[in-house]
Amino acid sequence: MKKIILSLILCFILILPSFSATTISTSQLNKQGWEYIKKEDYYSAFNSFSSIFEVAKEQQDYAYIMYGFLEMIKNDNLPATFRFELCQMLVEEDFEAKLTNNKLRNLNFAITFKMMNIIAKTDSKDKLFTQKLKSNKQIELQETREIYSNAIKKTTTLYDAAYARLIYALYEYSIGNSKLALGQIQNESNNILKYGTKQESNNCIEIVNFVLDLCK
Repeated sequence: MKKIILSLILCFILILPSFSATTISTSQLNKQGWEYIKKEDYYSAFNSFSSIFEVAKEQQDYAYIMYGFLEMIKNDNLPATFRFELCQMLVEEDFEAKLTNNKLRNLNFAITFKMMNIIAKTDSKDKLFTQKLKSNKQIELQETREIYSNAIKKTTTLYDAAYARLIYALYEYSIGNSKLALGQIQNESNNILKYGTKQESNNCIEIVNFVLDLCK
């Protein structure tokens, strides 16, 4: 009889973790993650927000992940490698493909500039970050600049040209050339308003605001 009882207890213990993991809601995981952030337990916070992705179904679930990660990404006291990896997770195709909410898509796009911002701000002597980057930071920044610059040359419409120049200006802002970039950002935003649709203009304004906030 004792053996049977012990066996039942053992089975219950083995099943319990799985049961608990599947019954906790994404809103509870989100709340848990933010509580960990307040306690500066970032490893546990990361686990909480990452767990949401495994069961995410609604756009709100992806918003929980993005805003939770972003709170840590914006914390300059955390290691650059960790913050850069969080950015990478958010801009990966598997995650981006899940986003249908326009605001989340715009925010996700703005995170690509935050990645450049982290690269520009990180000390070249940070060996862990250099290993993660697998490149010299200056080479990485220059190659990205050339990509955005070449995109301008390939445009065929006034709107596309304004948009490409805006992206280039946002890149310059993200790496610290704010005085030069802000004037260009304003100018190209006006051009997009002139040549694009209202929705295109609204999207660009939202992206600009996100980048200015993330990379200040």
